[in-house]
Amino acid sequence: MRSRRQPKVHKYAKRRSRHISSPGRTVLSICFTFVIAGAIGVVGYSIAKPILQFTGTESTSQDASDLVEELAAPAETAVQTTVIATQSATETTQMQSETVALAETLVGVRLSESALADAQTLSDAIAAARESVPDGTILVIPLKVQGGAVFYQTSVDLAAQCGAAQGTLTLSEITAAAQVEGWMPIAECSLLYDNLLPDADAQAGYMVEDEGSRWLDNKKESGGKPWASPFSDVMVAYCTALIQEIAAGGFEQIWCTDVMFPPFRDTDLSYIGASVQDANRGEVLVQLMNTLADAAGTTPVLLETDAESVLDGTDEALDSSALEISGVAFDLGTQVQAQTMLDWMVEQTEVLQIWFLADDGTVSTEMEQTQSDAGEVSGWIAYDAE
Repeated sequence: MRSRRQPKVHKYAKRRSRHISSPGRTVLSICFTFVIAGAIGVVGYSIAKPILQFTGTESTSQDASDLVEELAAPAETAVQTTVIATQSATETTQMQSETVALAETLVGVRLSESALADAQTLSDAIAAARESVPDGTILVIPLKVQGGAVFYQTSVDLAAQCGAAQGTLTLSEITAAAQVEGWMPIAECSLLYDNLLPDADAQAGYMVEDEGSRWLDNKKESGGKPWASPFSDVMVAYCTALIQEIAAGGFEQIWCTDVMFPPFRDTDLSYIGASVQDANRGEVLVQLMNTLADAAGTTPVLLETDAESVLDGTDEALDSSALEISGVAFDLGTQVQAQTMLDWMVEQTEVLQIWFLADDGTVSTEMEQTQSDAGEVSGWIAYDAE
């Protein structure tokens, strides 16, 4: 999975390989090489050599120079946070048994949508989040939620036309309120669990193949609703416009959730036709994410997905060989443990940024006690803290 860009504050290494290397060895080697390179440049080889002998780590001066250049943070970067720490590892002659300890991770809070009711409510919610997580860094703010409502002042015409534009605060007001309390604001957007846009424009949703009528997830008299379709040009254009607007609003990252198909019944599949019956239909979800990552420009876009569906193979959007986004946020819920997802990461592929989302802060303790050969883990988010 390739990163579209590095986050504005925190630096993550870009790697081309789609196979997980041994991060423990990589991080350990880089950390020591960085120290050694500085020692060589300032004090000289006579002092650096004993350090190398003591640590048992050796590197050529050219390797050190390359790594220093790769790791150097931009001059304007005010904070450089290490998202994982390494422990000494027992290495075999094949260097296959290194261990990464998740001893230091970023932590954060996800606000509920009610926090965006007005400026005072938002301020109170952000202050409460700071009190509940004093050392928190990341604040996830739901801007477009399940159902389709948009909780900020959007200038996207389709949002107003379909009744989705329900926010009173501007994006700059939202980000400024978060930053005052020392939070890095992250935008969260529900993409396809949208009943408002396809209700206003049938072409944004799924259509019954033979009749040309709008598909609903139940009978209309039973409260059936249309869903936004990733096959729809109208829907793609709508999401693209929102993501571009949000990316320009000062958010550090954008997390896209509900990148999925509705829970179709067999009869629904037959009504809608070949597009949803195709075994490779998930490719359109990947294409949507890549389109939005391009639309966001320099703002990283992440896929937020349900960990349980990833493990049981029902998640159709997480195709790491084709996605060109910055990472994944796994919603652990109450069923999946952090260790389970770390093990999955080892077996599957490299993902540059990983976030764990949980209903409470217990995942923080789990991660601190966990040892794994997994890649970088950015942190955990406590859900719906007020």
